[in-house]
Amino acid sequence: MVNDAYQPIACADYDTYEIAIMQGRPLMMKWETDSGDTIEQSVKPIKLEINDGAEYLNIEFKGLKSSKIRLDKILHAEIIKT
Repeated sequence: MVNDAYQPIACADYDTYEIAIMQGRPLMMKWETDSGDTIEQSVKPIKLEINDGAEYLNIEFKGLKSSKIRLDKILHAEIIKT
């Protein structure tokens, strides 16, 4: 069985999410789903939250769908320059 305990992320990564939320800027993000698939998508970050000892980023993407991604499942994220 694979250990799925939450792994804290780098402060710089957390700062990127906070800045994008505060400035209302989209992120180009790549993350791993619970089923092991990888998704790369432009997303609108909504808020950060802590739940059951893990940190999550709430996002909207594809115009309508909202989702909550555990921060240690994010493989790459950068603010999209406008």
